Amino acid sequence: MKRNLFILLIISHLLFIAGTLEARQRGVQAGLSGQELFETEPKNVVTTTFAVTNTSDEELEFISDVKLPAGWKLTIPSFPFRLAPNATEIRLVGFFIPQAALAGKYEIIYRVSSVKYPSISDLARIYVVVSSVTKLQAEFLQAPESVIAGQPYEAIFSVINASNTENRGSLLRSKAVRTCPIQLSLKSLNLPPGNQRPSK
Repeated sequence: MKRNLFILLIISHLLFIAGTLEARQRGVQAGLSGQELFETEPKNVVTTTFAVTNTSDEELEFISDVKLPAGWKLTIPSFPFRLAPNATEIRLVGFFIPQAALAGKYEIIYRVSSVKYPSISDLARIYVVVSSVTKLQAEFLQAPESVIAGQPYEAIFSVINASNTENRGSLLRSKAVRTCPIQLSLKSLNLPPGNQRPSK
């Protein structure tokens, strides 16, 4: 019984050593082939490249995955690709930054893994700084087709915060001639990014 256990331990140890040596002969390396830091505004597309090298001694098939912030979308689809031993391929990655992306610095992770050996993987990082954008829009929702001079009328419009920061206490101003005074029901507003509020 003890002899069989001893033999089993030796076999397990040899298998562990063999697996370690094999793992050292196989691998992948992901790195940057473009810039590391991007500065842009919402509603833009960022395109960059990564270098993937097969550091193993056999041809391998790889798949890639890009970790993006919530709401961001890839613009370039990714497909499996094969690399010969010690070969390097430049991989193109593009993604769209939505209008609602808040101002700040974001980390983007590019990960590549072997299809045959999932434990063989590597990653590279880039960073995107989204600039602060302040923009308010007004869109008419309802207004009379015609008016009579000297008579009051009512129009309804929507105030939209097209910024990527919260708009707090911004005053709404209107231009009018002396003979046509205008009154607004909404003097100030507190709108999160992408939100809207009706006014008269």
